[in-house]
Amino acid sequence: MPCGSRSRDLLPVTVVGNIASSVKPSGASRAYHGAWHSVRCPSCRSPSRTIQGVELSDLLLGLDIGTSSSKGVLATVDGQLVAVAERPHALSLPRPGWAEHDAETVWWADALEIFRELLE
Repeated sequence: MPCGSRSRDLLPVTVVGNIASSVKPSGASRAYHGAWHSVRCPSCRSPSRTIQGVELSDLLLGLDIGTSSSKGVLATVDGQLVAVAERPHALSLPRPGWAEHDAETVWWADALEIFRELLE
């Protein structure tokens, strides 16, 4: 998304499969857009930004939102791990055999914390 774009409520995401290619977070979309925009916008990103000696543009970011925790990895294209982060989240057990969590809250809160930690 180019700098100064008015579509700040949509965040581009890379997706595998038939899932929508953009996500509109409920509530604090502008706060999340700022974090995402600074990574994705070439004119806003410092060309010399590196993490452990690897250019940011040469790294892949993975995120797994699981039942009891969210995990993130930052890796090179050849699979070398650069950073790993994990956040446990609350799990509700309303009945025997059932496990639930607030996916919307977990998704945005965990994702933002994990992304920040991985990119430090």
